[in-house]
Parts: sequence; C-alpha cells; structure tokens
Amino acid sequence: MVYAVSQGLLNQSFQNLFIVNETLQSINYDGDPFGSIHSDLIAAQISLSVSEGDAPLWYMNFGVGGTCKIFNRKARKMVPMSTDNRVLMFGVNLDTATVAKGTDYHTAIIKAIGTNSPGDYSITRLIMDFSTAQVDNLRWDLCKFPGTTITADIKAGLGYLLGLWIADAVESNAGTLGYTWTTSNPQNDYSNAPTFPPTDKMFQTYPHLATPTSDRVQGLDVGDDNMLLYLEMTQHLPFPTEKALTYKGNWTTPSIPATKCIGSSDSYLMRSMSGSNGNGSTVKNTWSITMTADSFLAGGLQLNMNLPAKDSDVFKITSSKSTSWNQPDSIVNNLVSDLAKQSQVNRIRDTATQLQIDLNGTGKFFFPGGGTLMYRKAVFNNENDLLVEASYNG
Repeated sequence: MVYAVSQGLLNQSFQNLFIVNETLQSINYDGDPFGSIHSDLIAAQISLSVSEGDAPLWYMNFGVGGTCKIFNRKARKMVPMSTDNRVLMFGVNLDTATVAKGTDYHTAIIKAIGTNSPGDYSITRLIMDFSTAQVDNLRWDLCKFPGTTITADIKAGLGYLLGLWIADAVESNAGTLGYTWTTSNPQNDYSNAPTFPPTDKMFQTYPHLATPTSDRVQGLDVGDDNMLLYLEMTQHLPFPTEKALTYKGNWTTPSIPATKCIGSSDSYLMRSMSGSNGNGSTVKNTWSITMTADSFLAGGLQLNMNLPAKDSDVFKITSSKSTSWNQPDSIVNNLVSDLAKQSQVNRIRDTATQLQIDLNGTGKFFFPGGGTLMYRKAVFNNENDLLVEASYNG
C-alpha cells in the first residue's frame, strides 16, 4: 500500500498542528548574554527534499509586533531588530519514532486513529526530527530578513535563541506529521478485518515532474507538488530489494493532492464452481458479480455488489463433451438444466447478498487515518489496484 501526500497538502495540515501545539504558536526566550526574542509565529511550512543529500527545510514564519534584541559585541550592548514577517529557515531530518506502550500519549493516539482492537501492534510517529535541526547553520541564503545586515553576532544570537525553542519543540512533539501502526500477528489479531493490517513500513520523498525528463525542483510554491510517500507491506511480505520507489509517474496532481493505492495482491472475492459427470463430459457453471466502490463514510468503503434481478444475468452454464461420448446430447442438456435448478444458484445469491451486508457492516474496509483523512472517488484499474483520493479533515 502506498500513501502519497503532496508538499502543499502537508503545509495545509500544519494549520491544524499550529492550532493544537502551543510551541508552534510563539517564540519567547531571554537568552543572556546573547539576547532575547518575543514574537508570535504563523503556521510553519516545510520544503521536501527530492535531491540526494539535502535535508528538508523548516520555514519558521514570524508574525507582527514582536521584539528581538541581539547583543552586539563591538557596541557592548543589546541592539533591537525587527522580526515582523521575517522567515528563518533551517534543515531538519524526517524520521520515525516509536511511541512507548502504556503511556498516556500512546493511549491518546490509539483513540485518535481508531485502532481500538486488542492485539500485538506498535505505533510509530513520522516526525520532523527537531533534534537534528541545523540551527547552528541557518540557511541565510534563503532566510528573509529584509533591511537587516546579517552579522556574526546576529547569527550567533538567533542560533542560540532558536536552540531554546528547538528543545521545547522536541519535548512537545511539535514535529509530528502523522502516525502509523504495524502488527506482528495480523492473522491472529485481525483475522476477520478486511483492512490489510500493515506488518512493515517505510517512507520516502518523491518528485513531481511535468515530464519524465524534467528537472527536479524543490522549495515552497515551486515544489508544492513534490510528495511524501508512505509505503506499507502486509502479511509479512518483504519489501522489494530496491525499497525506494523510482520515478514512474506522478502519484498526485495539483487537483488531487493526496492518494492511497492498494495493490492487487491484497485482493479477494474470487470464486468459481465446476462439476463433472465422470463420463467424458463436463458441465461448468461460472458466475461473476461486478462490485463497485460507491462512497466513503467515516473512512469506511461502501461497496455495492450490484446484484441483478435475474439469475441468468449472473450465471453462465456451458457444456462440453469428449469425442468418445456416445450418449445423446439430451443427457448433457438435461444435466445443464438440472444444474441451473439446483439450490447452489440461490446459495450463491444468498452468499453474495450476505457478503454485501458484511462488507458494509462488521466487515467493512476501513482505510487507516479515517479520522484525519477524508477519502473519495475510489477506482479500480485493470490490474485490480484500488486508488482513492485523500484530503485532510479540518
């Protein structure tokens, strides 16, 4: 399974993080002897890296009306400087962190993502790892401090003050982008759940290219279509030797900023029946039902078996016989007629009807993240892969 989320949509989600995490809302520190800073912040943004060796960039956006004073060693005094609408940028790594079981934080996450079933599973956070923040090497070539000459004192002072904020950001989990869970015993813990419990996972960044030969671009705005991919394996299947997906096409578009794809290896609902009379003739009863994904409700996939009114529109009964068959054709025809009248026809219809009830009830397929993500427009391709559009809820 692959989740794909565009950089632009990730930055929209920071509006929600900004609301619930006070550390992201302001920066207030007195850091003698380097200086002081007191300012409201605007929701942060990130720029994903799609070039090898580059770290993602965190954009710290300042509001209006704040104060900042930096110690000037030459003048031997604090010198004020404006922070109005300024932007500081620094590199910070993407990483994962396991949430300790039994903690209040673990319990809160279980409730938030709807993983309430008992079982042997672990929860992992996808984070901007602020412990790796490169605050001693701010990207001054990209920072926006118009009208200010960036001196060594300013670099040292802001770096120190920003380090104080980073420590609080780590403590408050301010860099959390999302959660995932895996189970070591999917057959035992989730034997009846058509949700394909993940048993392994990884993430990567992925470029959005106008054409396969286009140059990769990154940064705010110009790189908003670049993607963060979250890959999950089920049933203890191993990742391919080359884990990272190479560019084969765009998983998202500007109008569809997030998708989820379930591979055809996670398919089910395929059955056939056949019978033989043991005398060189075969009568085969095949059936097919076109199942469609109609809608979503609270993250659950609404499936429709599209059962036709006539059995003849579902079942096709054919016959064949060997050249050594010496009995009249009427015997085979009678066998075909008898098969059509047998109770198995009604049994299949009853099974399909019950299956639709189950798949929209206790056995409904729930996409992970149903409380955070909203899904729509589920489609199957010719290889039976399922692709859905996703967007953040809120």
